[in-house]
Amino acid sequence: MKKNIGNVDMIVRLALAIIAIACYFVFNLTDLLGLIVILVTALLVVTAFTRVCPLYYVLRTDTLKKENKE
Repeated sequence: MKKNIGNVDMIVRLALAIIAIACYFVFNLTDLLGLIVILVTALLVVTAFTRVCPLYYVLRTDTLKKENKE
């Protein structure tokens, strides 16, 4: 798959993941809500590091600058 996540998008995803993990521990989330937070955080981290978002393919969009496309 082609990369479709730009630098700013990657940083925002990682920042949201850090905030979500902090909320998980601070608010002591358990059961279903805790599981959802962990899964969403994992999804954010994986898409940030791989720089590929499958939802962007469905929506036919990307946040990658033209000169950075590979």
